[in-house]
Amino acid sequence: MAPARRNGGLSTGIAVRNTELAEQTVDLTLKDESGKEVAGGTASRTIPAGGQFAAFIQEIFRDAATTDFKGEIRIQAQAGLVAVVALELEPGRAFTTLPVSPIAN
Repeated sequence: MAPARRNGGLSTGIAVRNTELAEQTVDLTLKDESGKEVAGGTASRTIPAGGQFAAFIQEIFRDAATTDFKGEIRIQAQAGLVAVVALELEPGRAFTTLPVSPIAN
């Protein structure tokens, strides 16, 4: 899980790499500050063996209200392991990495 927000030009992005030798699917969930799942805040991505994907929260959760958002994103592999990086970017103004914390199932 990682913090997630979007406000003005600032947005959280994530990159997920499949560390396994087989294709796997990851489930992504967007939650608000109170920990409740956001409407339209679920998605799944299939990642090829050794492959990766990267996107901003508004690209992953197109049906969620992320225009002025603060909460968290949860990334869970259906099987196997993935490596995750989270960042915040505001073109021309800010770039920072965010902490990604493992959570127990």
